[in-house]
Amino acid sequence: MTRYLLDTHVIYRWMRDDRRLGREMRRILSQSDCAVSAASVWEMLIKNSHGKLPLPEGSLGDAMEAQGFWVLAITARHVEATRRFDQAIADPFDRLLVATAAEEGMFLLTQDTGILDLARRTRLPVADITA
Repeated sequence: MTRYLLDTHVIYRWMRDDRRLGREMRRILSQSDCAVSAASVWEMLIKNSHGKLPLPEGSLGDAMEAQGFWVLAITARHVEATRRFDQAIADPFDRLLVATAAEEGMFLLTQDTGILDLARRTRLPVADITA
């Protein structure tokens, strides 16, 4: 079974029942082995503290697990693997997510056009779900 690591915006759109996810993405999210990096939880909390992202009260980790996702801890191995993507991916959270997916043998599930474009030209562990 394919395992997926969810990009932060995918998680947020899922939590908000956002139609931009599309039918195929929703199917994958509801039926697959999907993880959320602790980095995404951290990124959402940072954005929330700057007033850019409304979040529900309580634990985001618990909210992710209630949605059927599991939370993946950030390890030194994940952080060190970001070196491979320093030149290609400017955003540190995106770089960490791609590196984590590579290290864990997972596919990053994203709708980020920059990451998707880069993945089409290189060998990034990214799932390109267009439907």
